[in-house]
Amino acid sequence: MRSLVFEYNFIVPSSLQRSSGSPLAAAAAAAAAAAAFAQQQRIRSQHLLLLLFLPSSLLFSCLQQQQQQQQQKQQLQLQQQQKQQQLQQLLQQQQQQQQQQQQLQLQQQQQQQQQQLLQQQQQQQQQQQQQQQQQPQQQQQQQQQEQQQQHQHQHQHQQTTPTNNKQQTTNNKQQQQQQQQQQHQHQHRILYL
Repeated sequence: MRSLVFEYNFIVPSSLQRSSGSPLAAAAAAAAAAAAFAQQQRIRSQHLLLLLFLPSSLLFSCLQQQQQQQQQKQQLQLQQQQKQQQLQQLLQQQQQQQQQQQQLQLQQQQQQQQQQLLQQQQQQQQQQQQQQQQQPQQQQQQQQQEQQQQHQHQHQHQQTTPTNNKQQTTNNKQQQQQQQQQQHQHQHRILYL
C-alpha cells in the first residue's frame, strides 16, 4: 500500500532533452512533454481515486507502519547516542585512570624523598654521636699532652738546676782560692817587712 502514497512530479523524458534545436524538433518535444504530463496527471488522479475508496483499516495500517519506521529510526539514533555516550565514558574512565596513575607516581616520589630525608637525618645523628664519642677522646688526648708538657718542663728544670749548682760551686772555689792567695800575699809582705 505504500506504493500508492507518493508525490507526482512533471518529468521530461531524456530522449526529448537530447533533441536538436530545429523548430520541428522543438514542436515534437513540446507535444511529447504535454502528452507525458497528461499521462502523469491521469495516473495521479487514478491513485487519488483509489486512496479515496481504500478502507480506513488499510490507511491506519500504513500510518502504523510509518510510525513504526519513525520509531525505529529514533531508536537507532538513541542507540547511536548511547554508544557515543559509552565511548565518552570510556574515555573519561581512561583519563581518570591516567590521573590516578600520575597521582600514584607522585605519591611514590614523595615517599622516596621522605625516605631520603630520613636517611640524611639518620646520617647526621650518627655523625653527631661519633663527634660526641670523639670529644672525650680528644679531651683525654689534650690532658695527656698537657701532662707530658708539664713532665718535660719539670725534667728541663731539674736538668738546669744541677748545672747552676755546679757553676756556683766553681765560683765559690775560685773565690776561696783568690782569698787564699790574697791572704798568702799579705802574710808574705808582713814577713818581708
